[in-house]
Amino acid sequence: MKKDAGSGFLPPCPDAKEPKDFLARLQGLASAFARRRARSEGYGGDPGAGRGQEFVGYRPYRVGEDARALDFLMLARLGKPYVRVQRSEAQSHLCILVDRRGAMAVGPPGKWQAAAEIVAAWAHVACLAGARVSVVHAARHGAPQVLELHKSAQWKDFSSQLFLLTAGDGKGLADLLGWRGLRERFSQVVCVGDLFDVQPSDIEPHLRGAVPWTLVRVLAPLEAAPDSDGVVQWLDPEGKSQPRHGGGAAGHWAYMRNLAANQEQWLGWATQHRVTLINHLSSHAFEEAFLGTDGGLQR
Repeated sequence: MKKDAGSGFLPPCPDAKEPKDFLARLQGLASAFARRRARSEGYGGDPGAGRGQEFVGYRPYRVGEDARALDFLMLARLGKPYVRVQRSEAQSHLCILVDRRGAMAVGPPGKWQAAAEIVAAWAHVACLAGARVSVVHAARHGAPQVLELHKSAQWKDFSSQLFLLTAGDGKGLADLLGWRGLRERFSQVVCVGDLFDVQPSDIEPHLRGAVPWTLVRVLAPLEAAPDSDGVVQWLDPEGKSQPRHGGGAAGHWAYMRNLAANQEQWLGWATQHRVTLINHLSSHAFEEAFLGTDGGLQR
């Protein structure tokens, strides 16, 4: 990392740029996701679909489902069991909390670049599915701010604002979890960051009802699998001069043990509380965070 003229160190990758072919890739991702939903659900794949008042279509009955969901007229006419699919009249509302701490500027490739791409992709797919999207972030000395995406016509402005944000001058998930707006009834909450500034106990009080939570953990390659040659010294990415871990082989293996324990803690907690945990390297394409795990996109 670069040393600041003051007292700290500057991570090398604080900015994010919209890829040149980004929109085409997003359209491909949305199409792939729609096809996957269509195969699994038997209809067009709307993340907001569920029990509600607006009729969407039919899908085949699945063994183990509540028989009261069967449409007996379809059963009598076709001789096969089908379920009526309905969508709530209330628009789905997706909330994405995004970490802008200095740690997100670690790279290359930069974690903030990967995070911004994932956030933008999530918002794009959800918006196409008819959901309202709120992306929440905060500057270091400011209150949380919200980027809104309600319809596709707003995409260009939304994307431009998102990619103007930088890491290193903002707050992390720990601060955003105190945002008053989080008390609103969202259809899904997504957290994007490295999860180093929060503990499972910070998120647990927010888990309520049937609202699904997804955690996207973004790490740089040098964090997930650093060289073991003993050269690396782990510095505090928030700009303090004190090392986070010592250098040399001993520091390397201490860091790796701590990382493994931390990851095991998150995995065990997420499994217990039915929270989706997605691990993503900043060197990988953003599509991998979605297509490899169904994107954590849930209804």
